[in-house]
Amino acid sequence: MKDQQDNKKTTFVLLFTIFIDGLGIGIIFPILTPLILHSHFSFFGPNISSSYRATILTLIFSAYPIGMFFGAPLLGTLSDKIGRKKTLLVSVGGDIIGFFILSLGIGLFSIPIILISRLISGITAGSMPVAQAAIVDMSKTEKQRSVYLGYISLSYGLGFTFGPLLGSFAGNEKYLILLITPLLLAAIICLVNFTLLFYVFNDTSKTNPSVKINAVTGINNLMYALKSKSLSGLFIVLFILLFGQFTFYQYLPIYLNENFQDNSLIIGLVLGFYAFNFSIGLVYFLPKLLKLISIRKLAYFSLITLSAAVAIFSIDKSIAEMLIPLFFIPICLGFAYVSLITSLSLNAKSNEQGQIMGTASALTSLAWAASPFLIKFSLSHASINLVYFCSIIFFLGVIILMLRRIITQQEK
Repeated sequence: MKDQQDNKKTTFVLLFTIFIDGLGIGIIFPILTPLILHSHFSFFGPNISSSYRATILTLIFSAYPIGMFFGAPLLGTLSDKIGRKKTLLVSVGGDIIGFFILSLGIGLFSIPIILISRLISGITAGSMPVAQAAIVDMSKTEKQRSVYLGYISLSYGLGFTFGPLLGSFAGNEKYLILLITPLLLAAIICLVNFTLLFYVFNDTSKTNPSVKINAVTGINNLMYALKSKSLSGLFIVLFILLFGQFTFYQYLPIYLNENFQDNSLIIGLVLGFYAFNFSIGLVYFLPKLLKLISIRKLAYFSLITLSAAVAIFSIDKSIAEMLIPLFFIPICLGFAYVSLITSLSLNAKSNEQGQIMGTASALTSLAWAASPFLIKFSLSHASINLVYFCSIIFFLGVIILMLRRIITQQEK
């Protein structure tokens, strides 16, 4: 009985940690997008071109995932070495510091300080892979593992829902203190999370002091994963999925900003709607689908539907018509992500879960860091339909999965 209560407390703290992770990322877009592109608090003079502003925004959006690329796999491997609890405390502590420095950067109108804050937050952004590894530690069956990983994605999605909404109500304020208030609130919530982790969370794994860690752990893990016959195809499809996802998601606030004249409230509400549907898909539809189809079939179904929904969104439409594909896109993204992460976990050894999840997170950050540069390129070349390009990317994932299936059957 006591073990069940401890597991419930541990699960709650893990999910709350992931919620804060999603909130911290989601809160950034409705604040920084209009702040850099069109804002009462301009960081630039009136003669600065929109292209230069877009370049700065690209660098800011890329700083977090670049830091995450090196930090997340290191923290994932560190969690195998010293335990999940200590590693999560390091991660959440970095979030607290990052939010305070970001608030300072906005208050001082300093782009370098903002970039430093995003790098710090990115380097210590290891809570998702570590929490995934902790969930795997507690999972006893494949279905339970899928449902638990779905709960993690749900918590992340709820954070994504609340984050943009919180940021949107500050984005149009004319007083600087109100603009940075959401960031300071996020730092305080992270401090609460840190306290819960310290006093309530029970470690879910045994430490493995023999695990080696170095500064290029992320690169080494990627090389290991890509050389593995059972994992390489799944990692490639995961990268394709995430590259398309981050390209679409990070372009969406820019698209809304251009079409709705610096309206942070609309940006936040649409992003909140997007994230809410992501959460609904995981908490309501995913458990039902897992009773009907296998993980492999779920991956095919979600990627095909996702590609079609994004293609429909690429057609110019009103805000009301836009909401229809925005209902299906995040739901299918959640399905595809959970199915691929579950497949990776099932193909990994029990003592490599932290390493594999850290590697998956590094691949996530690589896709995230690359997508703003594609967005910047498309903004400089008006002939490129970026949304339609995302649809093609998702369908490419389907083709690779099919080829992987054929090759695997031939080898058998």
